[in-house]
Amino acid sequence: IVSMARNSDQRSSLATALIPTLPKLSSDTLAIVARAINQLNGKGMLERNSEVLNEMDVDQLTILSREIPGSKVIRRCLENSKKEADE
Repeated sequence: IVSMARNSDQRSSLATALIPTLPKLSSDTLAIVARAINQLNGKGMLERNSEVLNEMDVDQLTILSREIPGSKVIRRCLENSKKEADE
């Protein structure tokens, strides 16, 4: 999928199209799509999409943080989600 996006506009468009699908994906597919978003340099777009991040559960956010390492926003969402689950 990633190799089909040849220039930065195509990469951005593809990442933008993939991000809203994340909460609906199975674990294995989520890992693949998250990795693709990271390869498309879509980390910043994902971090700004709080609606998508807020739809995701602890398991999904854990996968996301593994596939998009170094994201403070995703890590913070994961920590908040864990706290809510503990309450």
